[in-house]
Amino acid sequence: MTWPRDRLTAGLRQIANASGAPYIGVALSIAGRRHETSATAGDTLDPSLIARHGRFKIGCAMKVLLAILALELANRKTVDLDSPLGRYLPELAISPKGCEITLSHLLSHTSGYRNFDSRYQREAGDACEWSEFLGMLTETAQVFRPGTVFNYQNSESVLLKAVLERAAARTFSELLHEVIFTPLGLAPGPRAEGSGFDIQGHTYSKPERRFVKVDPSERKPKLSFWDPAVSHRTLSLSDWIVIAEALISAHYGEPSPFSMQTTLLLTRRTVDIPDLQGGKLSNALPKASGMGSQLFRNGTAGHDTFVDGQSHGFRIDFKRRIAFAVGINADRPFLRLRATDLVTRMLYGAEPPATPASPLQVPASDLAGTYDCGSSGEAVVGLSGDRLKLTLRNSNSSEHSTFLAIGDDGALRTTDAMSCPSFAFFRDPSSHRVCLMVGTRAFVKT
Repeated sequence: MTWPRDRLTAGLRQIANASGAPYIGVALSIAGRRHETSATAGDTLDPSLIARHGRFKIGCAMKVLLAILALELANRKTVDLDSPLGRYLPELAISPKGCEITLSHLLSHTSGYRNFDSRYQREAGDACEWSEFLGMLTETAQVFRPGTVFNYQNSESVLLKAVLERAAARTFSELLHEVIFTPLGLAPGPRAEGSGFDIQGHTYSKPERRFVKVDPSERKPKLSFWDPAVSHRTLSLSDWIVIAEALISAHYGEPSPFSMQTTLLLTRRTVDIPDLQGGKLSNALPKASGMGSQLFRNGTAGHDTFVDGQSHGFRIDFKRRIAFAVGINADRPFLRLRATDLVTRMLYGAEPPATPASPLQVPASDLAGTYDCGSSGEAVVGLSGDRLKLTLRNSNSSEHSTFLAIGDDGALRTTDAMSCPSFAFFRDPSSHRVCLMVGTRAFVKT
């Protein structure tokens, strides 16, 4: 296909100019042919500046690399994805979680225990000892039956890393280089020689009404304990394309450091995510989970992340041999989603007309109450006549409310998609309790 680079660059520049975003970059591969472009507010930018040489912090996208390690080691019979945690972690052998949660559950974010990630990342960093981590894991409630409900959390990746290290007798870093980086000729940062430069993050300053650089001297807790879940290592958008092309080659049985089985499992639909509505770009969020990757519309797999004033994500379409990565050096995931949506529409054409909102699967009278998501926060739903008030309270005590109208057809609607989160009410398939999905987090009504 002929790629409309100029039209994409113009679209990216429009997003940058409207938002004041410093830089937006895109790297793309179509049947092995690569393209890069980028834009900045008010200026023409050398497309290689961000898309080819700028390295973004891997952040939560490390979970895909962790999944590749797990799937490759499973292919080598080093680990068994259907075995319980206790087989590899004897300290959990007699605990219910150690007996019921498998490696597959960790990969698909369906372990089902109550979130406790935020507290540990905020307060502990490297001070978090393995014994403390296991203590919290043992104490936290099991709110869903393993394998039934998608609920994104970082601690699952810490557990999976521990399993892989013990089973392979290698450190996580050694495994990354042995299985992924060295075979593909990648040199992740920070400060990797000859492989580009690390991106400077930006955050929006309300007093100055513009994006300003994140102060690199600001002290932050070290997070190597959480490296398999939220990594400060860096890769360029083009590096992600190299990884994606190797996966596509493996999928078709062509020379690759990866196995075909790894690509099949990465994209195997393991659990659906309730259909989200409300947010302006709810259609750009994942529809289901694979074994280590999230599954999006148009049959693509990938992951998104934002950390320290930057955000990026990538998509892989195995059927059409397409891969692309989008990055922005600002802490605005919504702008990255807009850029991702722009690329998606250029690749796949205009979206079909929006389908009417579906009637609620749960009676409106059953929705009012408080919903718990562990340390990720809580949601409060109030019912007044034909309106719902949805209030989200984050772990840092910040609060955001939005109003939803209940139509005559029983469907929820919002008049301001920009201020409304992406959400869905659903029932736990095992206990039939009323639950709430906000983005990729599952809340349980208390």
